[in-house]
Amino acid sequence: MQVKFIKTQLLNSANYILNNNIGEYITIGSLFSVYGIRFTQDITYLYIYNGEHLFETPLEFFEIVNPTVFSKWKIKIWDNGDISLWPNLFYTESFFEGFAEREIEQRSEFEFLRTHVELQLV
Repeated sequence: MQVKFIKTQLLNSANYILNNNIGEYITIGSLFSVYGIRFTQDITYLYIYNGEHLFETPLEFFEIVNPTVFSKWKIKIWDNGDISLWPNLFYTESFFEGFAEREIEQRSEFEFLRTHVELQLV
C-alpha cells in the first residue's frame, strides 16, 4: 500500500491519538509505502518509514494512492482488542525497540523487508 501525506495535524479528536502531529518529521505531498496497519479504539494506524524512523501514525493524515498490501502480512488479534496486520518481522520480540535504538540487526532485517515491499508495489 502507498499513501500520500495530506495534513499535518488532527484537531478536535475525541480520542487519544498517538503521533497526532507529525508535520515536523514529514512534508505535505510526500509518498510512503505502508509496512503495517493497526486498528485500535476507532483509530487506524499506519506504519510508515521516512528513511530514518518507522512511524505509527493515524490513517487520517493520508490519502491512499495504491491499495495493494504486502502479501506477507499476518493478522493478530491482541488481548486488548487491537488488530494488527504486519509482516512477521514486526511480531519479533523487541523488534520495535531495537529498530528505534538503531540496532544493526533490526535495521538490516527491516531493510530486507523494505526492499521486498517496494518491489511488490512496483
